[in-house]
Amino acid sequence: MNPSRVRWGLTLIVIGGICLAINLNQLSWWVFLDFLYLWPVIIIAIGLEMILKKTRFESFAYLSSLLLLGAFGWAIWADGGLSDRSSSYDSRYDNESKLPYQNEQAVNVKADFSNGRFYVNSGDNDLVRVTDGSSKTRIEMNSNCSGARCEIDLHSKERGLFRRSNFTSSDNYWKCYVNSAVDGSYELKLDEADLRLFADDLRISSLNIDAIQSNLLLKLGAILPRIEVELTGRSTDVDLVLPDSVGIRIEGADLRESTVEIFNLIDRGGYYTNALYETAPVNINVVSKIDNGRISLSTYEREKPVTDSI
Repeated sequence: MNPSRVRWGLTLIVIGGICLAINLNQLSWWVFLDFLYLWPVIIIAIGLEMILKKTRFESFAYLSSLLLLGAFGWAIWADGGLSDRSSSYDSRYDNESKLPYQNEQAVNVKADFSNGRFYVNSGDNDLVRVTDGSSKTRIEMNSNCSGARCEIDLHSKERGLFRRSNFTSSDNYWKCYVNSAVDGSYELKLDEADLRLFADDLRISSLNIDAIQSNLLLKLGAILPRIEVELTGRSTDVDLVLPDSVGIRIEGADLRESTVEIFNLIDRGGYYTNALYETAPVNINVVSKIDNGRISLSTYEREKPVTDSI
């Protein structure tokens, strides 16, 4: 039997099996991209066959088939394996992880996200609902709810042989929805990511972001009387959108003179405040520890009244 015929015959069978698994929603098309990372295996297999063919060691030429099968097996494993998806999974739709809302009063959300865009917005029926907009990313959500407070950990786990693959924002993103009736503290770790935090309807008490080479758009709301924001990291730009008629305290940010004038900020020697900081019903305290970044301020008109904490 010709080793070449065996190799290409098995390759066609494997490719057909993978396509069938994709149609049955057991694998994603990313498996072929993962296989492309191992394209040198094809050259090695062909070279091995050329050397051993028509020699007394010709039987070892069948190792070229095993090399290709191993490469495809590795790509399937990197994609998550056949057991990684339920039969009801459809890669054409967002993959969701939900935590039902049961009248919790407070939640601490921790998230770790890299290489893409992360949206945070208000939700309605669930305590936390996360949709995964990329078949290349898997969501892992762990929760520990005891009494009135819930601790939630969100982690992105990229498929593929190489975790730090190059994705555009549209290829790799999350959308996280939090029940707007719950007081929340947020601890976010970002690496080369874009954060879009639309929190004008969220009850945020504290926001701690550690970001590296990221872009942050933070729209905060005047829901709770006091909001603490701490920003750390490096090479990160922050667009901070605050409601009007709130007290502002900003520490550690190198603000432009035009920004200080527009917002009537007063230099207190190490930090800035506006005239409303001592009298406004809502105070927003911002501490920046970001190296080699910028903070841009803007405001919007707040329509909903300020409410007390639950």
